[in-house]
Amino acid sequence: MLGEHLVAGEQLLGADNDLRALEELCRTTSNESQRVAERRALDTPVHIQPANSRERNAWKLAGKLRDLSETGCGALTDKPLMVGDVYWISTSEGSLQMGNFFARCVRCRMIREGSFEQGFTFFSNPRQDHSESLTSAF
Repeated sequence: MLGEHLVAGEQLLGADNDLRALEELCRTTSNESQRVAERRALDTPVHIQPANSRERNAWKLAGKLRDLSETGCGALTDKPLMVGDVYWISTSEGSLQMGNFFARCVRCRMIREGSFEQGFTFFSNPRQDHSESLTSAF
């Protein structure tokens, strides 16, 4: 996908009108949807810890799971997480009992001072891993 845009961009940048080519490249890359699965809105307590088992008990960040799909989830926390790092995420309250799972942080955005929105992608589908407890979640 990224390679397709780079090739298209190289072809366009060779055109006579570089400004038009740059606008076209920005339009084709920024308007594409990154969502691959439908998301369900939630408001469920979640705990986030380092994925590395040696560091897992070093800290535990509490937050709220805000949305969930088959490929990832979103959470609100009071501290930012490092994009690219892998985390151990656990939920246990309410009707959504996914248990524990690994997820990579793919997005971190400051909402306001002391409030951060995190986006995670799953390594495996928790719905399949815990199918009996997630049937009503999706």
